[in-house]
Amino acid sequence: MIIGISGKMGTGKTTLARHLVKTLGGEVMSFADALRQEVKEHFGIPMGTMTDQEAKATLVIQVGFKDMLLRELLQWWGAERRRSDPDYWIKQLLHKAGEGIVLVDDVRYRNEARAIQAAGGHVVRIDPYPGWQSSVGADHLSETDLDDYDYFDMRLKPKYGDLYKTAFTIKKELTT
Repeated sequence: MIIGISGKMGTGKTTLARHLVKTLGGEVMSFADALRQEVKEHFGIPMGTMTDQEAKATLVIQVGFKDMLLRELLQWWGAERRRSDPDYWIKQLLHKAGEGIVLVDDVRYRNEARAIQAAGGHVVRIDPYPGWQSSVGADHLSETDLDDYDYFDMRLKPKYGDLYKTAFTIKKELTT
């Protein structure tokens, strides 16, 4: 079973996925795993840096003659470098996904959501909690493509700090 988690940056997608591992088992995977590997190989940026929220918002990388924040670089590499095959990152993840439960913590595009659902999986949307604030890159297509997607299997708006409880709600709804 694949459970994909969608939501704005900073809403707790990865934290929720980790809580789901505790309640359901399985492993956390990301469409961005292959992206980060490519960026690491090309730019020499450590993997841990690319998952650090502060680093993504503050670290500046020179790309050609342009300076980009790390988040912007990841967005550019993910969207522009692989534009010729819009399912490139999906194929990378599905190729590496094993048997059992896979929790995908970064469903950002319609084709990703549809691919998970076509594989018999579920897609859960986590809407921003009260007090959530957007940051640099929030207007990128990777942050907005699913804003009006009508086919989520569940749509939740947990309060800040309630993701552990939310994991049990998802387990109850999707495994019965």
